[in-house]
Amino acid sequence: MALFTLAAPPLFSAYAFFDVLVLTGIWGIAALGTGLLSGYGGQVSLGQGAVLGLGAYAAALAVTEWGMPEPLGVLLAIGVALAVALITAPLLRLHGFYLALATLALGLIITQAFTNLGGLTGGVSGRSVPPLSVGGTTLDSREASFWTGWVVLTVVLAGVGNLMRSRYGQAFAAIEQDEAAARALGIPVFRYKTALWLIASALTAVSGALYAHHLQFLSPDQFGIDASVQIVAAVIIGGTGLRLGPVLGMWLLQALPQATRDLGVSTPLATGVLMIAVMVFFPGGLSEALLRLGRLRRTRKET
Repeated sequence: MALFTLAAPPLFSAYAFFDVLVLTGIWGIAALGTGLLSGYGGQVSLGQGAVLGLGAYAAALAVTEWGMPEPLGVLLAIGVALAVALITAPLLRLHGFYLALATLALGLIITQAFTNLGGLTGGVSGRSVPPLSVGGTTLDSREASFWTGWVVLTVVLAGVGNLMRSRYGQAFAAIEQDEAAARALGIPVFRYKTALWLIASALTAVSGALYAHHLQFLSPDQFGIDASVQIVAAVIIGGTGLRLGPVLGMWLLQALPQATRDLGVSTPLATGVLMIAVMVFFPGGLSEALLRLGRLRRTRKET
């Protein structure tokens, strides 16, 4: 991804190039979690932006109001997201359009709470957040945010890989292939979907916490429906054929605003065209297209 960005220097200044990578690493964690939920659980959540906000505000309050070290603030963010995910897990009994609308409504409720609880969140005026500090070292540069985001993302990718190779991953794969058949085999489908719901929420909370410390400012409008759509769009564009698929999709979405600005093209228009093109020509996302290309090349070599 970095090489591709470097290949188009007229569209990316050094600052913009690095900022795209920083945000890709941070938001890519949320996209990866949502990709698991969608790819293996078949569930579409339009409330992930609000979960991102839960992680961001929980981490910020832990440090600024309760005097906790930043790493403990990240753990608190995960705990808050998991608690909300457990409370709302019954929503997973809904399917398709109904689940999407239910999660959208949940996201709107949480985002409105960010506005109304001004004493804690700062409301529409927002609140400042200190940079991340680990072991007495303050990570307040873009370079530090880059390494923090990508190291965490790499660890998450490795953890997801190990999970999918375990018996739990086999159960997730069975549910993805045929939910009815998995249920007939005795796999507790709802329990495993709840596990995916919890994993997606925890990863999105981590993403939100890192985002808060990187941006150093929070306001409710950062975590509305636009944030949810961006996360889901990253999964659609990147696909789930490869674990890096949602991260690839997030990179494209983070790079688009800079590229369209330099080209004089509307960003929403370019995003919409990209999503439609991917859904029409590559229904499995760009990662699925890459897998097909790899198989085609191997076939040609064998022949």
